[in-house]
Amino acid sequence: MNIANKYTIKPVPWSMKLLGALIMTIALLVHSYHPQVVNAKTGEPIIQVVRIALPIAPDRAPRKTVTVLATAYNSVPWQTDNTPFITASGTRTRHGVVAANFLPIGAHVRFPEVYGDTVFTIEDRMNKKYYRGRVDIWMEDVPDARIFGAKRLTMEVF
Repeated sequence: MNIANKYTIKPVPWSMKLLGALIMTIALLVHSYHPQVVNAKTGEPIIQVVRIALPIAPDRAPRKTVTVLATAYNSVPWQTDNTPFITASGTRTRHGVVAANFLPIGAHVRFPEVYGDTVFTIEDRMNKKYYRGRVDIWMEDVPDARIFGAKRLTMEVF
């Protein structure tokens, strides 16, 4: 047998084409079907939004107080990974997000010397080389982060 004939693609019979088309049609129908809740008056679909709220820091004394080196970071590619606007916890960056490696995701902290009673949430991680005593506060603008610089701050952990 000639090696060229062994590896040539033979024409597909019409029955196999029909079977393939049927399978694709069924797959698309099954995949696209999902029940929707609609408004009875307007017929508009009602989209249910599930919001997961992180716990709020209680009005009590902090669990512990530590001195940390606080820096600021932005959502620019050279400061982050390949998803600059997504935190390690899966949320979007916004005011109140802090990156730290030595506290659990979802921990609440305050920096009373700079931000008063504003509560921040640990939602991001830093490079592995920064572990204890270092936090990164997310800021929207690069100039603001540069002005903030690096500061030794008292951090209250809840």
